[in-house]
Amino acid sequence: MSSVLCDMQSVWMGAWHGLFLGNPSNQNDREKLHSFYCNLLLTLIPKSSTMLSCPVLPQVLCNTAHSMSNVEVLSLLRGCLDESSNSNEDLLMRFLCLLREEIKDLNPQTSDRHPVFLVLDNSVQHLPWESVPVLRQHAYFRSPSLHFLCAQYHFLSTSKVFKEGIDLQSTFYVLDPESNLPSTKTKFTPLFEKQPGWSGLIGQIPQHADMAEALSQHDLFLYLGHGSGSKFVAGKRDGLSQLTCRAAALLLGCSSGRLTAEGSLDAAGVMLTYLLAGCPCVMGNLWDVTDRDIDRFFEQLMCTWQSGQSLFADLLASRNACKLEQLIGAAPVIYGLPVSFL
Repeated sequence: MSSVLCDMQSVWMGAWHGLFLGNPSNQNDREKLHSFYCNLLLTLIPKSSTMLSCPVLPQVLCNTAHSMSNVEVLSLLRGCLDESSNSNEDLLMRFLCLLREEIKDLNPQTSDRHPVFLVLDNSVQHLPWESVPVLRQHAYFRSPSLHFLCAQYHFLSTSKVFKEGIDLQSTFYVLDPESNLPSTKTKFTPLFEKQPGWSGLIGQIPQHADMAEALSQHDLFLYLGHGSGSKFVAGKRDGLSQLTCRAAALLLGCSSGRLTAEGSLDAAGVMLTYLLAGCPCVMGNLWDVTDRDIDRFFEQLMCTWQSGQSLFADLLASRNACKLEQLIGAAPVIYGLPVSFL
């Protein structure tokens, strides 16, 4: 998996991986980058705006120059300038010197950034883009389409969880419902039971009413069992798609986040059903995972939960907590919109 992720970055994304990075969340970093953009543009376009055929070039270079060689920078630059500018070696070298000078005190790959939404085609949505090396430490949220994303944002505009944040004391959990994950049950039972305000089921199969209450009457829903938990409401006349959910959902089971495409139709799966039912965001796994490693992931994720923090504040540390960090650690992905704790 490590070689696949590296190839996705070097072969597919190449020097353009900077397009996948969000804007800096720190105002000073944003102002510094803006000043940098202006200096670059003055260097690249001293006389005519037609010289620059790719307007996003300065942003891409700012975001990626730290991981690019001089040859790669010049190659990217030549691909975006017109023919007359490409032959101007003085211009190219002046730009390269300015680039190296400007970014020496700025590392955009490690600075805090706003989250990015990924709308992925059927042919690539099953891949763990969030774990590509250059993207791994930043926040990414998936959505089936831009129209869906806009509609979800509009629908959740009055949602308390989305607007104000998650009340951690309003958490419902389903832990080892089929009593066949003894290690998970042993690890998390004492941890869950001591949390103030938490309620849930341990070693019990939830009924439809339990799932309906968990998703519609609580801010956070945790499912630590096999699959996505949808089988406990699926098939009912008023099943998952008929619920009005408010909870953000974390589904730790195998392939809980997998979408499958039938023929030419868009990929579909339980993750999207949770979103359609009203969940502001849902985390699930792209493929089958081992219980002990995904337990390590979740245990580390819980350590980051505090007031004012994002629900997924430090996914990098959580992924790295797995023994198979490039395989099990890369499995969890998030659909929906960012939410934080009160």
